[in-house]
Formats: sequence, C-alpha cells, structure tokens
Amino acid sequence: MVIQNNIGYYLQSVRKEKNMSLKEVANHIGIDSSMLSKIEHGESQLQGYMLKGVAELFNLENKEVIINLINNKLEIEYGQLSFIEEALTFFLSNRTKKVLKTNKTKLNK
Repeated sequence: MVIQNNIGYYLQSVRKEKNMSLKEVANHIGIDSSMLSKIEHGESQLQGYMLKGVAELFNLENKEVIINLINNKLEIEYGQLSFIEEALTFFLSNRTKKVLKTNKTKLNK
C-alpha cells in the first residue's frame, strides 16, 4: 500500500539535488538503502530517530524537519477524520496546561 508521503518526496528531491546516492544517505541516517527507497516512494514512513541525521546531512534546521515529519504523520494517520481540528486544539490546550503546571511546580521548589 502506497501512502501519501510528502516528506519522502521532499527527502528524495533534496538527495538528488545534492547528487547523493540512496546508500550514502541511508548510511548516514542509520538505515539500509531499501528502507530509504520505501520512504521516498511512500511505502514506509520516516521515523523520529532518523531526523537528526537527515537534518545534519542536508544542512536543514532540525526544527523544520521535525515540523514536516509531524505534519506528514498527522495527515497520513488522521487527515481524513472528522473533528481533526478540534482534536488538535484540545491537544494543544492540554499541553499548554501541563507546561504551565510543570513550570509552576519548578518555581515553587
């Protein structure tokens, strides 16, 4: 099953732009070249542990790579569900509350 995978296409575009082989990139991020090929063609997903290597290799901001990965995963997993915006708003609201609570606890110590 092929999944929509904008980050895989992006990764392939950057790799080709830098004239790098699948094997070179795969070795740098710690996977085999067949896995990288599957990621580039939307047959597999880029995983979190691969991000640092991708960012380093292509001189990208780690933040940019992480944001694109999260966006891609959300689209693939939840993009077609009803109430996605409401769920994300709920998540962000709860996350903010947790951060504030943690910061308040640290201040009181």
